[in-house]
Amino acid sequence: MDQSFPPALSQFGDLRTGTKFDQQPCLEKITPVQAERPSVEALLLDGMAIVNMLNPSPSRTFEEFSQCVFLLYVKHSLMLYGTYIYITDSLKMTARSKRGKGICRRVKPDTRIPGNWVAFLRVDENKEELFHFLADQLATVGAEHGQVIYTKDESVVCSEQRDI
Repeated sequence: MDQSFPPALSQFGDLRTGTKFDQQPCLEKITPVQAERPSVEALLLDGMAIVNMLNPSPSRTFEEFSQCVFLLYVKHSLMLYGTYIYITDSLKMTARSKRGKGICRRVKPDTRIPGNWVAFLRVDENKEELFHFLADQLATVGAEHGQVIYTKDESVVCSEQRDI
């Protein structure tokens, strides 16, 4: 019998559904609690996870979202602790396509943030434009926050020139 997805990810030939949050109680039981902040040499942030986690309000435009929400979160994370490309034939792409379609909106600095953020993020072209815009905004993060290395499409960009 040919399966569309690996057995661990499927149920009766269909992709299992659920939320990552459902796994939290199990993971908390096996993860030791740390009372103090760990010492880190590098902090990796997943741009798509950040965008899905953050609420765009009270931003009215993408410029406001970038400056007042997204970059504020990134800078806060950098101070606290010292990318994303969708592959066409990936498991994530298959799961996203089953969620349905959303609204299409151009991402420009003065474009108003859509009222239905989740529906906006369902459109791959919206996400692509949004991540190009946010990647350009990341270039404005100053050296006082640390060196920022991020991906833009298939390129790796550094906020300051260094021999790495």
